[in-house]
Amino acid sequence: MARYATVSSITFQGIEHEGRDKALERGLSLIDQAAWDKPDLMVLPEVFRDLCIDMKTIAETAEPLDGPTVTALAERARKYNCYIVCPFCEKAADGIYNSAALIDRKGKVAGVYRKYYPTIGELELGIRPGAELPVFQTDFGRLGIAICFDLNFHEVMTGLKANGAEIIAFCSMYRGGLQLLDWAFGLRRFIISATPSEHSRIVDPLGRVLADSSFYELVISRRINLDCAVIHIDYNFDCVAQAKKELGTSLELIVGSPEARYFLINHDPKTKIDEILRRFKCEPEDVYFKRARAAREEYLVKNLRK
Repeated sequence: MARYATVSSITFQGIEHEGRDKALERGLSLIDQAAWDKPDLMVLPEVFRDLCIDMKTIAETAEPLDGPTVTALAERARKYNCYIVCPFCEKAADGIYNSAALIDRKGKVAGVYRKYYPTIGELELGIRPGAELPVFQTDFGRLGIAICFDLNFHEVMTGLKANGAEIIAFCSMYRGGLQLLDWAFGLRRFIISATPSEHSRIVDPLGRVLADSSFYELVISRRINLDCAVIHIDYNFDCVAQAKKELGTSLELIVGSPEARYFLINHDPKTKIDEILRRFKCEPEDVYFKRARAAREEYLVKNLRK
């Protein structure tokens, strides 16, 4: 069944000597602007409120989960009936973390992600690594979160997929660039990035940039549909053609020609994309690659391992 969600990314740059209170005020103003698009999800950059201070002192500004930053954004989440990913430096019972709280539509904290791979510099400042890769259930889909340096480590992103993430919020200091597109394509997931500079992005599972921020457009929003699938063109050419012929406009078909992929987006309100794949005998990409590995192993056993 079609599962639409409007997602917003907020580009937020720290201003030197601005002060944390003024930074929070400016962040809330951008949230107010993002609300014009009535998003289901808003994402802000890594430790957005602390971008105005010397990062060497960030541990000194750490707040508990019920501190002023999360509390202020929780009020906005409740006001605008949306989820907000709120990055902040967390003061927990066992130490300091670079964290992102997921706040739900009622202004309640639905969960917390703690940066799995703090930088060496962060570790030296006493910021602890997170120990889990949680995925949070929202009313539009399952959300994973990654923070900045995490993007460089395969186990973080593939772990989020393995744990069931359908969409990933990437809160960062750096933009990610090609890495971001590569992860979106490799994981076949939507990624919403928020950074302090230009090129915060909304990227689809084909690695296509749907929206790209600039200094003239700090808030970007797009409506996406999470009932979708990316499959390989191999062995699927005829079945996809038949599905498109029968389903018409309810099945949106995008061809990633250089990558030999089909991106199928289901707009039917009653049928799920997985049911469509089964009905028309389209082979999911993971199944195809598993079959290819098995065929290789079978060949080796029969021909080279006698």
